[in-house]
Amino acid sequence: MKFSVVIPSYNNASFLEQTIQSALAVLPAKDGEIILVDDCSSDESFKIARKFTKKIRLYRNQTNQGQAETTNRALRLAKGDQAVILHSDDVLHPCFYDVLSPLLEEFQSVVMAVGERIEIGSQGEIVVSPAPFYDDEYLIPGVEQAKVFLTTGFLPCQVLFRRKPVLSFGGAQRNYIANLDGLLWFKTALIGDVAYVRQPVCSYRRHDASTTSALNKSVEHLFAYYNTVTAMFCHARDHHDLILDGYRLRAFHRIAELAVRYGREIYSVGDTSLSKRYLLLAEAIDPNICNSAAYNELKDAVLMDQTVGTPYNNKMASYPPPPHSVKLSDLRKSKITEPTK
Repeated sequence: MKFSVVIPSYNNASFLEQTIQSALAVLPAKDGEIILVDDCSSDESFKIARKFTKKIRLYRNQTNQGQAETTNRALRLAKGDQAVILHSDDVLHPCFYDVLSPLLEEFQSVVMAVGERIEIGSQGEIVVSPAPFYDDEYLIPGVEQAKVFLTTGFLPCQVLFRRKPVLSFGGAQRNYIANLDGLLWFKTALIGDVAYVRQPVCSYRRHDASTTSALNKSVEHLFAYYNTVTAMFCHARDHHDLILDGYRLRAFHRIAELAVRYGREIYSVGDTSLSKRYLLLAEAIDPNICNSAAYNELKDAVLMDQTVGTPYNNKMASYPPPPHSVKLSDLRKSKITEPTK
């Protein structure tokens, strides 16, 4: 089997049918499969999934296991050499497989092929089309991309990966909630290279009932995020003898920035008390955040009961690639198939 779409499903009945239909649309004519594992949904999700039993392989956990274990069970049940994790409220574009699979075929060092995304709302309307992450299309040394994952990352539906290498380290790590995907891609990048293209290959759905939205309403989310980033540093040191202390301050400054961002969102809906907690947490994680304009704007608003804007966090510019990356166009012209180490 060449390609597997794995869908860890939990309480997304409103969106699940569209998610499954999008997965069916990307399967190659032969040699593809869809694995859906329902994590004891309390809504109509499993009933909806049963309508597709002639086209997908459907399983249900006996008890609620959480996102990490449900994802891992689906990966273990899958048979494809290549796989994508599709959350049950997101959508794959019809081009997904045709754009990303050839990258894994062309470059044997690559363990992750990544495309771009658009972001949609609960009704499928486009919320935003972020600027492409990188300024061109690249083959990126895995270790260099792993350093990027310490501060930001890609969504599961953006990534086609080699399934066996991901299972070799256990897949998604249990007991981590916030930035679980970031930890998974960090570990994956440490065992192989990353190919990146700028074409959108999926739609990520933003809605109030999503796990991410729920987490952002609690300051405990940032403690969980902090723990996940700490796990990245520990994994690099313990399993790859890679010391990343030079990136620690940068990673934790990013968490402080997120605390300010969530504080702004919460303040805009009238929860001043929680906004204050986010401000205190941001300062505790990285005292240098007190020098940022966003921090001081929110602090002044909270203290003086002023209005503060909550602009959508839309990335407007693309980044240059990590060191030693090579443009895919240059590689193809020169017939080189590996990045410079």
